[in-house]
Amino acid sequence: MKPVVKIIDDPAVIKIAVEETRRQILTMLNEQEMTLSEIARKIKKDISTVYRHIHQLQRAGLVEVVGEKRVHHIPEKVYGRTAKLFLYSPEAAEQFGRDLQAAHIIPSVHMLIDLLQEMGYDVENSEEFRDNLGKILIRFNVLTAQALERLSPDREMEISISIYILLMLITGLINLDLDQDLSERVKRFRAGVREK
Repeated sequence: MKPVVKIIDDPAVIKIAVEETRRQILTMLNEQEMTLSEIARKIKKDISTVYRHIHQLQRAGLVEVVGEKRVHHIPEKVYGRTAKLFLYSPEAAEQFGRDLQAAHIIPSVHMLIDLLQEMGYDVENSEEFRDNLGKILIRFNVLTAQALERLSPDREMEISISIYILLMLITGLINLDLDQDLSERVKRFRAGVREK
């Protein structure tokens, strides 16, 4: 059984993962396992281009062959992710701060603000507010990665996404009083969100 969470501590692997086309492929493979031709059709790129990207993702340990199926009577390999969630170690992620933020954090911040608004909250939507929320999310991820790195390397990482989210919340809460910058950022966030 593949792990739900995989910590990536190699900056070269992060560089491979944050490239736009490969990020698209990883996102699609998170939803379902696919063949090269299915991926190519969905992202509107030729199969040779998709093959090169899949090959790089395989070498980086992010994607693997999970089976085979026939497409028009021709056998094709089916690819899947090696984990449901990739978590970048703090040290490796620091080298790709801006790229990582653009690839993962900024879209998440926009989605979170939209969801909060749909849920009936009045949310400040300034660039400063979004930047602050992004930094809170990054800090919570860093704290969680540091906590997970303290686990025994012999331990099998059988952590579900729901447990990971709770662990991220708990490590953030534990560190609120210990991390003055995080504490101030959370206060600014809370000041920018009100019930309607």
